[in-house]
Amino acid sequence: MLQHKMPVSVVLPVNGADGKRLVFWFSGDRAALSQSEMNELTVIVLHAFDAFSAVKRNEDSTYHALSARELEVVRWTAQGKTSVEIGQILALSDHTVNAYMTNAIKKLDCVNRTQLVAKAIRLKLIT
Repeated sequence: MLQHKMPVSVVLPVNGADGKRLVFWFSGDRAALSQSEMNELTVIVLHAFDAFSAVKRNEDSTYHALSARELEVVRWTAQGKTSVEIGQILALSDHTVNAYMTNAIKKLDCVNRTQLVAKAIRLKLIT
């Protein structure tokens, strides 16, 4: 680092809740950082990591996009319809409706219909 005229370096590792780890490395030609500068830099790094995580989550959610039929089933579920009622509306068996629902639940990493509908609304997949 001295060859490149960067005698001062700060390395800040960050661990996310999902187990992912990143390292932020700052180098330059200046006096050593004071404790208050280190504290401020740490806060900045945490904000940067949060922003990175939000972007990553958005990329992951577009990868798991729901099909048109899955969205339709989720929309009817949000309206309070049962699988049998949705099947009658869409001319499908309730087993097929449940298959679409199960696929949507898996794609959006949910545990049940209620969470699926809430997450679909939050992600603005349905209104």
